[in-house]
Amino acid sequence: MAEPLQVFNQSCFAGRAYGVTGGSRGIGRAVVQGLLDCGASVMTLARDSATLERLEASLPDEQRARLLWRAADVSYADVLREAVDAAGEKFGRMDGWVSNAMCNPGQSLADHDESSFEQAWQVNTLAAWRAAKLLQPHFERVGGGALVHVSSVMAQQTVPNQTAYTSSKAALEGLTRALAVELATLRVRVNTVVAGFVLTYSGMPDRESWTERERLAAEVVEEVNYHSHPWPGAGMPEDAAATVLFLLSDAARFVTGTTLVVDGGMTVDLRLLADTRRVAAAQRIGQLQQKQEEFGDE
Repeated sequence: MAEPLQVFNQSCFAGRAYGVTGGSRGIGRAVVQGLLDCGASVMTLARDSATLERLEASLPDEQRARLLWRAADVSYADVLREAVDAAGEKFGRMDGWVSNAMCNPGQSLADHDESSFEQAWQVNTLAAWRAAKLLQPHFERVGGGALVHVSSVMAQQTVPNQTAYTSSKAALEGLTRALAVELATLRVRVNTVVAGFVLTYSGMPDRESWTERERLAAEVVEEVNYHSHPWPGAGMPEDAAATVLFLLSDAARFVTGTTLVVDGGMTVDLRLLADTRRVAAAQRIGQLQQKQEEFGDE
């Protein structure tokens, strides 16, 4: 008799424990919140302690008891080791890990130095490899697990000044496939979520305290986001997070070694730049950017 279908639901992570890097904002924070809402215990790491403190303070007591966090840079091997050890000790098990932390120097080839290039690879690729290595003994104890790597459409469609980010994210997708093959006998699934442009507002304070310049910057981001894909709406962190949660869940028990794209159709949008909607959007973005420049270097 066939096993019953394992449907994703809001109690599917009860009793399980997961790690999430870059969990203080954007996609990472949405993943942390989704896991907590579905009953999981969560270890999360990010560099900004203030945002992690705000995340913890926003949670009800029951969820706060299931959250463990570290303000740390995942490019350091000892940081990841301490986080995995602390989570395993507190929660008694580890069932999965989401490598979401990112580093994008955004520099031209001429301006790049090896240290900034290497930093992007440390955060975007090597940290995911280290996490898999550290978690393997935990997966062996619980009889399986799931790794999810968060990549970007920039790994497939890039622009100038992205040599470090594009190459490290493309390597991350290759790492996913290699780990999926190697860890399959341990019943460990490994997958990638490719995120399109989402409104994470990285580095910005809460809207209530924004300056006029920050509001204009956010409006530019929103315009670019909305018009970079054919789907008639902005991409939100929760859109990518929902796919991450699916891949962590038993509903995806036969999904491994693959890449799921969450981009509103951006990577399949082959319309010409003469599209009237895009022309109007480009004009609007140009006007907003011109307004930004009027503020100078405040």
